[in-house]
Amino acid sequence: MNIKKYLADRKGYILVYFLSSFFIILIMQLDLILKKERVNLSHILYSLLLSTFFCILFLLYDYSQKKAFYKELNTILKQDHSIQCLFHFSDHTNHEHQIFQEILFKNYNAYESILDEYREKHKQHLYFINRWVHQMKTPLSIINLSLQNDSYGTMKEMKKTYENIREETEKMAHGLEMALYTARINDFELDFKVEVLDIVQLVRKIINENKKIFIKHRIYPKVNTSEDIKVNTDYKWIVFVIHQIISNAIKYSIIDNKTGKKIIFRIIEQKKGAELVISDEGVGIPKQDLSRIFDPFFTGVNGRSTSESTGMGMYLSKVICDKLGHDLEVQSTRGKGTTVRIFFFKGKSLYNLSE
Repeated sequence: MNIKKYLADRKGYILVYFLSSFFIILIMQLDLILKKERVNLSHILYSLLLSTFFCILFLLYDYSQKKAFYKELNTILKQDHSIQCLFHFSDHTNHEHQIFQEILFKNYNAYESILDEYREKHKQHLYFINRWVHQMKTPLSIINLSLQNDSYGTMKEMKKTYENIREETEKMAHGLEMALYTARINDFELDFKVEVLDIVQLVRKIINENKKIFIKHRIYPKVNTSEDIKVNTDYKWIVFVIHQIISNAIKYSIIDNKTGKKIIFRIIEQKKGAELVISDEGVGIPKQDLSRIFDPFFTGVNGRSTSESTGMGMYLSKVICDKLGHDLEVQSTRGKGTTVRIFFFKGKSLYNLSE
């Protein structure tokens, strides 16, 4: 910053200084006039010149103190990649400049934190996409192979081919849904609508939507509740969460090839809210994996036994429940099954702006 720009920034200080000097001199002269004493113009001029001298002296001293700091700022402005220059200020700056430097450091650290967060999200997104694309190749290959092998088969073989294709397309649909919700989760606040829902009817509807897979694997859903229970939640997001829990319950109930198992749904109304409890009779989750089931891309021992696991289902379910203000807990015993609890708190939701 040159001296002209410096003086332009301090024109208010200069104006106040001269105005205060003028009024002091004016009051002194008025006092002399009231006392009927002679006013000496040379004294007035001398006082103005003296105040001007001290003003210029102060401005020169102040500019000399700040010149080095301004020079460093100008150097940073002229550089294309100047962010690292924030850490190379001179140590001889005054207290005001030190505060300014600390503010820059804090802003830089905040910027780095936000950037690291987006880098991590981008890394997770790329990892998920690569993993998802790899998983989608498997059902496509099976469909293609089924069509090639049974193009001219018997009616029974064609029916089997049709069943295989339908099963693989369901896997692809589930994978597409997972990718869609993964993409939407970052803009959750723009894509939700909290409303009052009958959780009992909702659970029955979801069970009915999955009846084919229940019948195919001979798994029997059972709903234990005696009354309609209302909760505040978002229909689309909570349906995804319950679908994911049911999908996992079925997947890990058939992993040991035993049939006749049950998935029990209990809806319990309490003082603080309502609780949805989903219990299966599957293989259960190993103790060492239980604390990590909500981590992104974590599949664990059970997940590695099947190619369909992405490690994103329970992670997304946890994120969604947290954003909706619901509690999500998982309890499991190896070889006995898994119990998932969703607790819907009563009262006004943070997202329910219509209430």
